[in-house]
Amino acid sequence: MEDLWCVAVAIFQLWVFVVVFFIMFPAMFGLSLGVTGVYIQILVKIFEWATVRIQRGRQEQSSLPVPLHTGWSAQKTPTPEEPRYSG
Repeated sequence: MEDLWCVAVAIFQLWVFVVVFFIMFPAMFGLSLGVTGVYIQILVKIFEWATVRIQRGRQEQSSLPVPLHTGWSAQKTPTPEEPRYSG
């Protein structure tokens, strides 16, 4: 178990080293290694993938009947124990 802890600490130290010397240190002098651009490209790919999945889900659900909202008047009257909403 102690070996596992040493490995975890070593990985964390390596991560801190990478962040400080390859991201923060150049940023102090106004330099960029393109990390922001890569990060944005990854986010765009994730959002495109999610959009395609949502669109596919909507196309598959278009054949299902849509429940109609009947409004407040069709709902049951609240009992004294239930809170009343004015609106």
